[in-house]
Amino acid sequence: MSVVKRQKIEDSNQIRKYAKDEEIGDILYNKSVVLEGHQGPVSSSIFNHDGSRIASSGMDRKIQLWNLPTVENECNIFTFESIHNNAITSLAWLDNLLISSSADSTLSILDLYSQRKIKKLHSGHKGVINQIYNNEDTKQILSCGDDGKIYFWDYRESKTPTNSITTDYPILTLTGNDSSLYFSGIDCLVHAYDVRKVDTELWNCFSNCHDGITSLSISPDKSNLISRSLNGIIRIYNINESLPKGFSRLSNTIFDGAPSGKENWLIRTCFSNNNLSIFSGSEDYSVTQWDITGEVVNKFEGHEGTVIDVNYHPTENIMMSSSTDGTIILREL
Repeated sequence: MSVVKRQKIEDSNQIRKYAKDEEIGDILYNKSVVLEGHQGPVSSSIFNHDGSRIASSGMDRKIQLWNLPTVENECNIFTFESIHNNAITSLAWLDNLLISSSADSTLSILDLYSQRKIKKLHSGHKGVINQIYNNEDTKQILSCGDDGKIYFWDYRESKTPTNSITTDYPILTLTGNDSSLYFSGIDCLVHAYDVRKVDTELWNCFSNCHDGITSLSISPDKSNLISRSLNGIIRIYNINESLPKGFSRLSNTIFDGAPSGKENWLIRTCFSNNNLSIFSGSEDYSVTQWDITGEVVNKFEGHEGTVIDVNYHPTENIMMSSSTDGTIILREL
């Protein structure tokens, strides 16, 4: 599989000329496309809701906006700079807005139409914000950080949090669906809360990984949750609200083969859009793909540094990865 390195694309004619020399994809202009524009590690890269655009961020404190690199599209369309005073750790789309979190303890709301920051959310976290998640149903933004806090934000009403959950340990990752919130961190427990009633925990489950959990991801059908620990072990959980008595939420299936443990990057995971595959970054510069039974399907190479984040297109068979080498690779599978 060829990997094509590109700088900013100036026009569609240049894309067509370049693509003739490589294997052409059905959607992308090449089967594998490398997006370059960041200086330093890229901590987050995500598709928007219909998969037509990509946002990426990293240690360089920049946010890059890209079109999905097809023959008809220019790639890089805009760069946000001077948004935060420290590394940008996570991104989330909310309608036509982009939300960013940072090691500077703040969140920013970016308007893609005007291409400017319209609001900064603060007076919440004391320390690094590790990840954010947007609840499509309530339009709330949720954030977690090293201070052991989860904050709920309604950017339409206030610049300060509307609610919070407090724990005793740093929280490294969170995700959710319309009604439920799931989070974890160095305590190795997966916690579940009802987002409408955050004073009572619904359940928690020990991951049996004996190491901090860096990533939680929900399957598109909302039935399963996967966790990834600092030692590279991935586990799967049943998150149905009601389980038969004595039935464990934690599956016996272990997804191994994504080396980790030497570095402290919060390496992420994701499901494919058909629920049948799981992907994870790795310290061996590759992306590992498993089927739902835990069998390794493929190892994708091409990066020259630790793969931090992975993301899957909402409708097409396109997987995206970002790395400490400063690049983003899209692969049409």
